[in-house]
Amino acid sequence: MKCEWKYFIVLCTDTCYGDLVEGAEDEDGLPVCNDIAVAISFPSTDELIEWVSKNTSLKVENGDYKIEGQYLPCDL
Repeated sequence: MKCEWKYFIVLCTDTCYGDLVEGAEDEDGLPVCNDIAVAISFPSTDELIEWVSKNTSLKVENGDYKIEGQYLPCDL
């Protein structure tokens, strides 16, 4: 089975600690989930950081989120 690293945005806020980001922030807020098959993932941390800065109000400097990497099957 071929595997690859995938990087996820894990929230560290009081209301969503440990939840994963599912997509871009909109007028209803930030969609979150608890399933890596549903969460948005990135092939590199650089791409993740760029996406977060363009699509959310999260700030790593404020401790709003952390990056979690998992070595997963390519088809997941």
